[in-house]
Amino acid sequence: MNPEEIAKWLHEILTEIRAIRAQQGKPVQEWFTPNELAAMMQPPRAAFTIREHCRAGRIRCEKAGNRRGDRYRIPKAEVDRILSGGAYLEPGDDR
Repeated sequence: MNPEEIAKWLHEILTEIRAIRAQQGKPVQEWFTPNELAAMMQPPRAAFTIREHCRAGRIRCEKAGNRRGDRYRIPKAEVDRILSGGAYLEPGDDR
């Protein structure tokens, strides 16, 4: 490695370390709304689509509150499963 490559590599490592340090101490979000999940997906989906999957039982979730559109809460484990390429569940599937 030449000095420029080493400097670039060290810069990338320091950037990652700073990002990790910035996240330390922040609370981990355990539940997400359909709007939040829709925005995280690639390509982004409509929040309506996520709510429909919740209503039909294709996404594990719980109902909470009375606010229109945000009455479903999706656990972090389910969000992680979906974002990692997991398929939507069949209604009644208990995976």
